[in-house]
Order: sequence, then C-alpha cells, then structure tokens
Amino acid sequence: MRLHREWADAAHLYWRAQPRTVRELWPRPSRVQVTLTFPTVRRRDPHNYVGTVCKAIVDGLVHAHVWPDDTAEWVTVSEPVLKVGKPWVTVRLEAR
Repeated sequence: MRLHREWADAAHLYWRAQPRTVRELWPRPSRVQVTLTFPTVRRRDPHNYVGTVCKAIVDGLVHAHVWPDDTAEWVTVSEPVLKVGKPWVTVRLEAR
C-alpha cells in the first residue's frame, strides 16, 4: 500500500509541475502508456505492473484532476512497455 501511495503521489506532483498550457488540454478521454526502464536484463512480465504501478499512476492523475475518474469512459491503460537501461519511468497521455 505504501508503494501505491508513493507512485500516486509522484504522478500527481509531476502533473502539477507541467505547464498550465499542457494541463488545460485535459480532462478528455485518454490512453495511458507507461514505460518502465530497468537497470538489468531479467525476465519480467509486463502484466504484473498494470495492477500495481500503472493503477497507482492513474490514481494519482485522477487525484490531480486530469480526469473526473478512472472509468473506461475516461481512461484506457495500455500494457506497460519494459526496457533495459538507466532506471526511468515514462508516462504518456494520448487523447482518444
């Protein structure tokens, strides 16, 4: 639960740090694509990150008023993309 809160808070704070011109484009129905970059080559299942990392990120963005809620009417989450490299998280919002 603690990690969920940390991911959600990070997404919320990052959204709030975006320029007003970006934030004014929402709310509108969106597709969310999360890319997670890991430092090591290891077999990982992208589905495992949907209910943990992706859900927390979407919850944080709802809390930041990107959308009124996270129902299918507003949000579609694509399967996360997993890469190897410097640890990093990228969240892409695309209007549907």
